[in-house]
Amino acid sequence: MDRWEFEPDDVLSLMGDTFHNQEVFKASRIKDNLLASIEVNRWSSKEAKDWTEDGIPCELLSSKGGGWKKGKIKITIEFIRDSD
Repeated sequence: MDRWEFEPDDVLSLMGDTFHNQEVFKASRIKDNLLASIEVNRWSSKEAKDWTEDGIPCELLSSKGGGWKKGKIKITIEFIRDSD
């Protein structure tokens, strides 16, 4: 499984009704959309599982080129240790 760190101008196309019928957006907006969606909708167990375990089917159009790539988007938590 390849991982991708989003650039602000990368474009995501999510499958289905994910963010109130908004299906295509720049990666720079994903955090705001996710937070608003969680707050407004109070995610169900299934929605939370989809985002944190299974992933949401999507396509990525990189601002660096290469065309559309199919995959999934998933929320993870990362620990970044402070420098000693």
